[in-house]
This record gives sequence, structure tokens and C-alpha cells, in this order.
Amino acid sequence: MKVVCIIQARLRSTRLPAKILLPLPTGRTVLEEVIYRCKQAKRVDRVVVASPDSEECDLLEPYTAGAMWVRGSEDDVLDRYLRAAEISGADIIVRVTSDCPAIPPEMIDAVVLQRNVHGLAYATNVLPDSWPLGYACEAFTMNALRYHAKNTWDNETREHVTAALRRAATGANHVNVPCPYGDFSHLRWTLDTIEDYVRLVRIFEGARGAMNMLDVVRA
Repeated sequence: MKVVCIIQARLRSTRLPAKILLPLPTGRTVLEEVIYRCKQAKRVDRVVVASPDSEECDLLEPYTAGAMWVRGSEDDVLDRYLRAAEISGADIIVRVTSDCPAIPPEMIDAVVLQRNVHGLAYATNVLPDSWPLGYACEAFTMNALRYHAKNTWDNETREHVTAALRRAATGANHVNVPCPYGDFSHLRWTLDTIEDYVRLVRIFEGARGAMNMLDVVRA
């Protein structure tokens, strides 16, 4: 099975425009950091950046860090994911967003492993959520993505890709991967505002190259 991590990325952020191009203490932009971390995941075969085909997103090309770059609809992100998955030849898709530069590779591997072990259409680490906000990761089959791309048309699913999969994730048809260190869901390590950016810069400065930022908190 070919596991492809697809990172959705755009520049039209309402609260902090072009936030994914902000620099981090690692010497990489936010987008480049997300790509770098996804590439470090041992169970991921390929990393793809899926961005809108709008003109301003031409600016993203120098920051795709060697990942495959696929472009599609600005608003229909589900269709954009389907296009990226088909072009990259994915069997299993890992969904990560470009505003989560602290996401740990080993956590991505844990979600993929649990999906594989249980052989289910969907696995995540946020149902319920015990990781910091900004660590969200989902793994699902190409068949599940294709089904919902062709049959599910509510706005939430078209925009957020996995809304229908989450709604169906009850009982024994999905698996959740909890944080093994305890409940850290009160921590905000995503990037939406300038305050988030300042916080993330401080976290990266304190991490000194650590790939698992929770090690910094637990130290």
C-alpha cells in the first residue's frame, strides 16, 4: 500500500494572511517545516502539497521543499484532495494541514499504523482529542476518499475533507490514537493569529531541534 501524506495549503487566511510562509527558528518557513516533519514519518511514502489553483498561490512553489505539488479548487478542498491522491497514486491518505508546524513524525506513524493494524477506512487522533491543538492527523483509504468525493455534497465535507468520515466514525468502524503522555488538549500549537506565531517561535526555540514538542513540555 502506498501511503501519501497530503498537506492542504493556501495563502488566503483571514486572520493571518500568508501565515504558512512565516519563518521559524529552524530556518524553514511554516509550510517547509510541516513538509519536513511529514517526510520524517517512516510510514509515509510520499508527501504532497495540495494548494488552490488561484494566481497568488504561485508564490508557494519555492516553498514546497521537494514535495509533489498538486493544485485544484480553492473552495472544494475535498475534490482537491481527490485530485492529489489520484495523481500521486495513493492507497492510504494522511491528511495534515499546513498551519501545524509542530506535528511529530512519530505521531503520524502511530495513526497510520493503527489504521493498518485494524484495516479500517478511517483513523485519527482527535476523536476524542488529547493532543495539543495543531497535532491533528487523519489516515483513510483511497476508496473512502473517492466515495465521499463523489457522493457527499454538504459544505462542511467539501471544505474540511473528512467531515463525513468523522460523522461516520462511531463504534467499531474507526480507531482513535490517544496521546500516550496524558491530556494535552489544552495546549494551542496551531497557527491562526500573530499570538499563535509568537507562541510557536518560543516553542521551537525551547525545543532545540526536538521532533516531538511534548518532550519539551515533559522535561
